[in-house]
Amino acid sequence: MSQTREEAYEYTREWRLRNQEHLLAYYRQYNQEHRQERREYARRRYQENRELFLQIAQKYYLAHQGALQEKSRHYRTEHPEKAHEAVRRWAKENHQKRALYEQIRRARKRANGGSFTIRELNDLFAQQEGFCAYCGELLYQSFDSEFHVEHKIPVSKGGSSDIENIALACSKCNLAKGNLTDEEFTLKLGGRRV
Repeated sequence: MSQTREEAYEYTREWRLRNQEHLLAYYRQYNQEHRQERREYARRRYQENRELFLQIAQKYYLAHQGALQEKSRHYRTEHPEKAHEAVRRWAKENHQKRALYEQIRRARKRANGGSFTIRELNDLFAQQEGFCAYCGELLYQSFDSEFHVEHKIPVSKGGSSDIENIALACSKCNLAKGNLTDEEFTLKLGGRRV
């Protein structure tokens, strides 16, 4: 008996609809018996296809943004202690990201505008070849390490948080620079900018 692909597809679809309860029970039992294997497989698959999963998640978020935000608002209203604790825990575990978001928030609050992503910062780190933008000292090797994301024109002087206004600096230079622009700070250093 020779079937075309469409006929085979239609037969399979109808069979699945007729045996839906049986299939669900089978999948539930299989997943319970192979729970650890399924988790490891899912974890491995995510790591191998991380960019694809992030794109899918971003598309889903954009398509359902209003409903997701409302659900989040509702949860925070119903469980304020849990929500606050989750934010506190995230901030403690993601010190560098929190500092970045805080800088973007400060610029937005002053209506200076602009924003940057973690990927853009990684590109900037590679562009600076891992050295401080001012003194040339070697910054740490990984993005999670302690170095400062520095506004060339300070937010207080109207600088935005666009990546073009961002430099990576060692903590010593960033703290010494304070509220100076990068040009003013370079002059303070005696014109010896890297």
